[in-house]
Amino acid sequence: MAAKKRAVRKTTKKTAKKVSKKATSTPAPSAAAGVEGYLAQLDPDRREAIETLLEVVRDHADPVYEETIQYGMIGYVVPHSVYPSGYHCNPSEPLPVLSIASQKRHMALYLFCLYTDEAEVERFVAEWEKTGKKLDMGRAACDSARSMTFRWA
Repeated sequence: MAAKKRAVRKTTKKTAKKVSKKATSTPAPSAAAGVEGYLAQLDPDRREAIETLLEVVRDHADPVYEETIQYGMIGYVVPHSVYPSGYHCNPSEPLPVLSIASQKRHMALYLFCLYTDEAEVERFVAEWEKTGKKLDMGRAACDSARSMTFRWA
């Protein structure tokens, strides 16, 4: 039985460009000084979607949380004045609760507040299902390719 020949893909300048683009597909974190600066950098459709989400978060977030830019995204954090230990991965950073980001190909809502509470994850998923929208969610992140429509529970 003859050994099958494996197809070897030739690397050309064209394929090398594609590979290098894939390797850098995640945008650099925003260098915006504040939330308003972050929003000003966005395309109008993304800005509108994220501003709508921010309204909901601002209306429902615990007043102890601070709105800030953390890790290049809009973040809601528990300040060191409330939780001096900070974020376990980097204690100099305040504890993140929620982050909102406009990535290259999607918008994301990072719900760190759900990460350790399976009952809250189940409640969140059940509430999302009531919207009739598809949920694209990892352990604590919701992604949306075009728009975010949330029903805050």
